[in-house]
Amino acid sequence: MARKLKVKKIKLSAEEKKIIEETIEENYSYYVLNYALHTVMKVFMTEFKIKRQIEKGKVDHINYMLLDYGFPEWSDIINRTDRALERLFNIEDKEPLKNEKVIKVFELTHALFYRDLIKQFGNYIKSPCKEITEAFTLAFRIIACYDTIRDCIYSEKLKLNKKDKMYIKTLVTKFSKIRKKILEEAISVAEDSGLKIA
Repeated sequence: MARKLKVKKIKLSAEEKKIIEETIEENYSYYVLNYALHTVMKVFMTEFKIKRQIEKGKVDHINYMLLDYGFPEWSDIINRTDRALERLFNIEDKEPLKNEKVIKVFELTHALFYRDLIKQFGNYIKSPCKEITEAFTLAFRIIACYDTIRDCIYSEKLKLNKKDKMYIKTLVTKFSKIRKKILEEAISVAEDSGLKIA
């Protein structure tokens, strides 16, 4: 069994914290975008159990039967998201991504998108089968992350090179197809189970 190494946390001086704050203010959307990509990859790794596949460099399948069935595009989306993260992330970004302001803005934006999805489609996903409701709830969390990414990438304040911007726009466009299919599936599940939707 491997021993866990102890790593000392570096304490930042007041001057270093001020520099980080200024860096964040200069390109705020970039850090929120980066944080959103990190968050959605974390969700994929924990919920879809793909950590080993990510370490090998390519995801071939996901281990979440209800979301995998009928959605072969997941592996492509996950691979593209991972590549987008590799393209964007620099070691200098590590401290700004831990900044409380970046985290709060992401969480607030994500929560607003998630709340809108639940308001629009919450009645559709109420199913007697607990697994179906959980699958749609997870899908809505992922959709809210990508909505946040879309919001950041189309922001006029975002400073990002053209190639990376186009790559992430393509990712968002490809994900929008899955988003549409998930929402259509939520409506069809409600119709199949005979739920009365107001």
